[in-house]
Amino acid sequence: MLNSRQIGFQRAREIRDSVDQFGALVIEQLYAMHFKGLASGIDKARERMWSITKKSNYISKEKLDTSGRLFYYPTGKRPQHNSATHVINRNWGFLYLIQGKKDYEKVVDLDTEYDLDVLVADGFVGLHNTFTGVTDYWFIESDRASSKNKFEKVKQYTEYYKSGKYKLEHWAPKAKRFPGVLIVTDAAAKAVRILELIEKQNTEGIRFKVMTVEEIREQIMSEKH
Repeated sequence: MLNSRQIGFQRAREIRDSVDQFGALVIEQLYAMHFKGLASGIDKARERMWSITKKSNYISKEKLDTSGRLFYYPTGKRPQHNSATHVINRNWGFLYLIQGKKDYEKVVDLDTEYDLDVLVADGFVGLHNTFTGVTDYWFIESDRASSKNKFEKVKQYTEYYKSGKYKLEHWAPKAKRFPGVLIVTDAAAKAVRILELIEKQNTEGIRFKVMTVEEIREQIMSEKH
């Protein structure tokens, strides 16, 4: 049985692995990954990240926006320009799927910036049913309202599905069906716009799901998800 010091070292290693894997995380995301269920878990998360960034050099922190919120990233690998918010929004999508998995499901094939030839998915993850042996895969797309983009991904995924190229992917034989597409945006108005695009452009019945960052954050922080 590990003593409290050993538990602390183990958690620090796990936090480092998470920051390395996901690229940029805010404190609520670190709480959900490593402190959820603990008494005063969010405070413990803040204390631990203060300690890690003060005493070690493998995780750095910076202000995310004018509100003063911090984000954490691997030292020397800061997301470029405005992409920190893009990466963090994507990671809310990962958390929504991973935190929502059933006890009999395990996470497989997690990847970021997943190249599909005709497009690049911001994220990709599978939820493997250990009873049935099949896997439900999801693509994740991050949207920043500030980017002012036209959001072409609905059209691109529809074309990707119609091309049949997904059948050549390594995960295709294990897939329960064509992957769903979880779209995470940081503005409710943009979510409405994306839903309108889905209604017009999703001619193949692909499973699109649109959520705002705030919706996911509230579910995870309330521990109802």
